[in-house]
Amino acid sequence: MVSLLLPLLLRLLTCASVGGEAQDRPPADGLAKTTSGEGLEGPGAAGMFLQTNSSRQVAMVGTTAVLHCHTGDIGESMVSWIRRRDYHLLTVGQHAYSSDERFQVRYVKQDNDWQLHLRYVQVRDAGEYECQVSSHPATSLFSTLQVVEPTAEILGGPEKYIRRGSSLRLVCLLRHYETPPDYVFWYNGERKMINYDQQVTVETNSTCSVLTIQDVQFSDNGRYACNPANAQPASILIHVLNGGETPAAIHSPATRVALPCLPLLLLLLLLLRLANISSQVVAVRDPRCRIRRITTCRQEPVSPRRAVCPSV
Repeated sequence: MVSLLLPLLLRLLTCASVGGEAQDRPPADGLAKTTSGEGLEGPGAAGMFLQTNSSRQVAMVGTTAVLHCHTGDIGESMVSWIRRRDYHLLTVGQHAYSSDERFQVRYVKQDNDWQLHLRYVQVRDAGEYECQVSSHPATSLFSTLQVVEPTAEILGGPEKYIRRGSSLRLVCLLRHYETPPDYVFWYNGERKMINYDQQVTVETNSTCSVLTIQDVQFSDNGRYACNPANAQPASILIHVLNGGETPAAIHSPATRVALPCLPLLLLLLLLLRLANISSQVVAVRDPRCRIRRITTCRQEPVSPRRAVCPSV
């Protein structure tokens, strides 16, 4: 019985192995229709898509990201965009389906390009997006959106000291900008923007913004902020020193304590002045003006015939 079943079992294993290899083997043209997008390396399934799968798009925070989906002849099929993170349906055909008004779809007919536009990009928008054609079975193309958040940094921070009458020069570095920012505004404390103030010049390019103030005065003290478009601002604290003043004097403990203690000292002197002193110290000196003996006595009413203190 075993001898009869053994050849049959070997034949079944051989058929299973051949079937698995045939399933994993790609078609002759290297294309396959798929609902997951895996295995789509060249132009889409049998002409369904005309671009490479798993493309990557980089966008800055606050800008508009555009994801492309070039299709071939899709007949009566519909094209939809889906956010893979939560499988949220964004667009169907040429209509936006999402309640998030930042998402829009634009169809460029000459290129057969179904573009997904995302305005005012945020960090949370990063991830994978799916362009799906409602064929049988449905075929998908995947795009990954990478969001870059620009940052600003002022060199020489967090504090800087400068002497009165000299020139102040602050350099604000602009990092992770794909394109130059639309603007870089400079502020001083709670004051308005100072880019166009007198004696102030601002020079900005794609990598940095430089603020220069001529003839610095005490009124220029305070915190300065560099605020580029679509980035968190950076700040620095500026101290204007007099001619003989040093940075250490600003942070000296004696300077900080002397003024608060002065009212207490005056109050103490006033209390001592008003207090009724119950004893006096009498120092008796010899002819050579040297102290010979010190006698402490209690204050008593003065009478004409009686000395306040006993004779020495």
